[in-house]
Amino acid sequence: MADGVNSAGLACAELQFPIRAVYQSNLSTTKLNLTPQDLIFWVLFEHDSVSAVEADLANIELVARPWLVGDKIFSFHWIISDKNGECLIIESTKDGRLVVNSELGVLTNSPDYPTHVANLTTELNTNNGLAALKASAKQRVLANEIPTATNTPHYKVFICSHC
Repeated sequence: MADGVNSAGLACAELQFPIRAVYQSNLSTTKLNLTPQDLIFWVLFEHDSVSAVEADLANIELVARPWLVGDKIFSFHWIISDKNGECLIIESTKDGRLVVNSELGVLTNSPDYPTHVANLTTELNTNNGLAALKASAKQRVLANEIPTATNTPHYKVFICSHC
């Protein structure tokens, strides 16, 4: 499973995060060890809201271990949203785990979330905060000024439907 939604209306998507994704090399003896591929199952099977996931994050460790068969460790970052409109971004990098409550409600494959927001700010020509960023994006969509596709294959964007 790469993206999903559970019966409580909690949705989770994993997006490609090559080069920047860093996971723990040693297994934790005090936390639940999850591979990057396991996180989406843990989110959707064990939780019913973004706040429940956020409260439980301290109890897990993202570890660099192959999943099922093969020896591949996937590089992901995740966006989680719930029926209340809450949205959470999770990234694991060399600087540690970044957890952001995102009012923006959007995530793409790389770059990391802070760079993504900076790029949006530049692209939408506004640096007056989140409200201005959202207003500028909405104006462009309503005017059908959709950015042209890049040459990046398998580009994936997840937009929180409640944001």
